Amino acid sequence: MKKQILMTIIAAALNAQNAMAQNYNINQSLSKVEWQGKKGIEMLGSHTGGIAIKEAKVDINSKGAITKASIIMDMKNISNSDLSGDLQKTLLDHLTGSDFFDAKKYPEASFVSKSIKALKNNQYELSGDLTIKGKTKAIKFIAQYSKPDNKNKLVGSFKFNRLDYGIKYGSGKFFAGLGDKMIHDEVVVNFDLVALQK
Repeated sequence: MKKQILMTIIAAALNAQNAMAQNYNINQSLSKVEWQGKKGIEMLGSHTGGIAIKEAKVDINSKGAITKASIIMDMKNISNSDLSGDLQKTLLDHLTGSDFFDAKKYPEASFVSKSIKALKNNQYELSGDLTIKGKTKAIKFIAQYSKPDNKNKLVGSFKFNRLDYGIKYGSGKFFAGLGDKMIHDEVVVNFDLVALQK
């Protein structure tokens, strides 16, 4: 009975804390999401670029701690920063096509936090669901929070295995003899988000 009462009190306290949380929208012009994919047997080559942010939100409670975070990325709007001309167009058509992210069928990818743990020095451990091509997998990563010029800034990175989302093209685990055309299964996503109050 005492345990049940204690759990009820804790739940009520958490709900009250969340109720006092302020909602912040990510400013798209001040924020960015970037990707990196490696290629070749030695993984010495790579391609880099960005993904447009469609919508993103962060909740910050009365104590200044982050309690929720979410982002929706526009997979039709993927950019590349290391190529130009026809090579760049070919790569982007490939990335948005059915071999990779199939943006026509799956125009959005998203992350939604399930739990956020405050660490030292304004760092947070975010655990949540990453959804790509209609498939959802749990991920965990570290983000650094700061408040320059009274703006809420969240910076960090995470990795995902594209095979978890059914993206097998060019994978050495499914295709033999690819040589320098092999594409690494792990994709790195870096983010630099600036949140402003609604």
